[in-house]
Amino acid sequence: FFSGHVVAQTTGQLFLAPPPSHGRPCHQKLSLARSVQTSRPRASTWSHKMSSATGPSRLATLAHAFSSALAGHPLAELPDCDGVGARIVFGTTDADFEYLSGPMQPYPFIVGPEDVKSLLRLSSHAEIMDFIGFEVEWVRGKIAEGNEFRAILFDVESVVQAGGQGLISPTWDNLVELVESESAAAAAKLRPHLPALKETSYADLVRKIGYDVEKDMSPQEKAKVATFEDYAQHGDGSLGHARAFLRHTLKCTALFAGDGYTRTEAGVRGTREYLVKRLPVSALLVAQIVELRP
Repeated sequence: FFSGHVVAQTTGQLFLAPPPSHGRPCHQKLSLARSVQTSRPRASTWSHKMSSATGPSRLATLAHAFSSALAGHPLAELPDCDGVGARIVFGTTDADFEYLSGPMQPYPFIVGPEDVKSLLRLSSHAEIMDFIGFEVEWVRGKIAEGNEFRAILFDVESVVQAGGQGLISPTWDNLVELVESESAAAAAKLRPHLPALKETSYADLVRKIGYDVEKDMSPQEKAKVATFEDYAQHGDGSLGHARAFLRHTLKCTALFAGDGYTRTEAGVRGTREYLVKRLPVSALLVAQIVELRP
């Protein structure tokens, strides 16, 4: 129900503002021969070399391919996507698109370099959202509320250069380590439930705990698991609160499988996904934004 339109190129500042004087010029080629890795074992190591067409021109080509496919005119030859990540962001004002996620999502999910090219083969917004693990009714609800959706294409190396932690593969085990890095107390409550989370489907978990953490929690109960600190201080240590914490703090929806890949609503494995630290889009040095239009 959407087509694509390239609305902006970021070069250190959002919407074509000039780069800051202390930053690297957007036209300068980036040296990306080294591996992207973090100091923590939970983070995925992504080793890549960018092509000679690095920087804004290559991302502009990718953005054009993306918008062309959504407009029903896919390119015969898809461009190189090596080292490029994608994040789908939604909002109602320009301010909602200044970061990779909203303030209540400290670690947004992104599409990794392995699967950005797969996005370029999809012909509709609905296909994209299904492929990256969003439920159709949730998407329709956001559209009904007046939200716009935009795809941000960026060089994954810039996540590290901007002070992030690299790409984190969202497996169940890695989630516990990520939580540990933010709050030892929260991890202590979550870790005992790891076996049950790994072995129990979401539908079976709902039956086991007696409620759906996405739909049935009161605002007061959600507030107990809304952040790392809230869960550490107010979570009751139950399996229900453990799964609710993952849903409302790390945004692991009912479709989350815990193996590093998204799932469609039909249960088909989709794209490989990663978590990254929430960063402003302007910190990514060079990015392309494709507006997904009705």
